[in-house]
Amino acid sequence: MAQDLECLGGSLRSYPAGPATRDALCADPPDLVIAVVMARDPSALCLCQSVGQTEPFAATRLVVLQDTCREIDHRRARALGADASLPLPCDPAQLREAALRLLAEHA
Repeated sequence: MAQDLECLGGSLRSYPAGPATRDALCADPPDLVIAVVMARDPSALCLCQSVGQTEPFAATRLVVLQDTCREIDHRRARALGADASLPLPCDPAQLREAALRLLAEHA
């Protein structure tokens, strides 16, 4: 996926979940956030909600990768503002397709 993003003029940045992450992202809102949520981690869910529902991230697309794939987990991700929700382990082709589709839709 990194190569695909580079071809589109983008790049990947990695951040740990936590309060400082939101501040770092607010300083330069990305076009796309891929959030990994393990065991319904409150910090990761809070970050997802912030990206999915607050003004600084109005143009940011959100993909949530979760270690559970129950329907309630997908509904929770959508309620937080996710544009896509995928289970972990995630098929790289499926993630690539979702990310590129979202970037193309909101270009």
